Amino acid sequence: MKIKALALSLFFIFSCFNYLSASEITNGYVRLILNESSGRYLIYFLSHPNSSRYEPLFSSDDPATSYATVLMDGKVYRLGGKYFKNRYEKQSNGFPSFVFEGENITVTQVFTPVKSANSKYINGVMITYTVQNTGSEETATGLRILIDTELSEKASKNFLTGEQVIKNETLLEGHSGERFWISRGKNTALMGSIVNPVDQNAILPDFIHFANWKRLNDAPWKIKYVKKRSFTNAPFSINDSAVCYYFDPQMLNPGKEFTYSIVLSTEDIDWYNSMKVSASPVIAAAPPPVKAVVPVPAKAAPQVSTTPAPVPVVEKPVEAKPIIAPTIDIKQIEMDAYAEATTSGENVNAFTLKKYQDILNQFIAGEIQLNEQDINDLEKAIEWFR
Repeated sequence: MKIKALALSLFFIFSCFNYLSASEITNGYVRLILNESSGRYLIYFLSHPNSSRYEPLFSSDDPATSYATVLMDGKVYRLGGKYFKNRYEKQSNGFPSFVFEGENITVTQVFTPVKSANSKYINGVMITYTVQNTGSEETATGLRILIDTELSEKASKNFLTGEQVIKNETLLEGHSGERFWISRGKNTALMGSIVNPVDQNAILPDFIHFANWKRLNDAPWKIKYVKKRSFTNAPFSINDSAVCYYFDPQMLNPGKEFTYSIVLSTEDIDWYNSMKVSASPVIAAAPPPVKAVVPVPAKAAPQVSTTPAPVPVVEKPVEAKPIIAPTIDIKQIEMDAYAEATTSGENVNAFTLKKYQDILNQFIAGEIQLNEQDINDLEKAIEWFR
């Protein structure tokens, strides 16, 4: 097993370089495809650990069917469209991102790997949009995120929430008390956040519209809600469901920014139900049905606790026998790395890799023992950096 660990240690050296420049990022469960020229993305999930088949979590026939739209003073601009110049870059924490630059606005879209509470490995992505006013005047700015779902289109239940079974067009308010929605397929499921389980202070969407994809796609912004309308828009769009997030326009001053985020993962209902959610943390009041400007909320950026539980300290026993290491908590290691990197202003990936390397060094030196599962866990975690 030490030989495997040594090979894994050498693999560390090269994996981070591949990760920083790659447009395809894969770990044991999730594969994220980033098209650097178009600014589009796709998320795939390993449907069975013993297979090599990655299944798309939403429509992959045409990546352009899922996208975000910015509304500025009544004008609509699609990210990746002609209005924006886009580029692919890595953030200071090492996470991949797209940057969309317009005449008076810049939108940064960051992809952060996520592990739900009951998943052993990374099983989702948090997508964060930071919208900055780079012009000289304040603007009424909003964001719409359209996701072209397909996993449950042949099922009788298109979507599930904590309280509802959604079989037809439905409009759900962000402060309704619902925390998530699910689209289930044969082999896997797509789970989308309403309340962000990674950053519970994140701005809530004003509402989520479950409707036919073509209806949503053809409208620049909102469509008229038709209660209990089917997900079919004949003759060309049959049982074609989609989910659309709306963050309504609010006044954005020059040089200021709004941050919005959603989490897309595989199913983990207990993760969401175990959250402690404060009452309406970001919504001062429900918006009226007509167009209105509501107060600017406080900036809500993704946060990670800076006081994570410490990693167990390994001490040499009196008889100088190797210690049997406890099961490695990959998520805790990542949280520790994030906290340390944030405090010191260093790169998160570098801290994470160092912690993994330290564990392997202790094992190779005979200071601790790792079982086969521990080694496999490390290998899966490292592959995220490829």
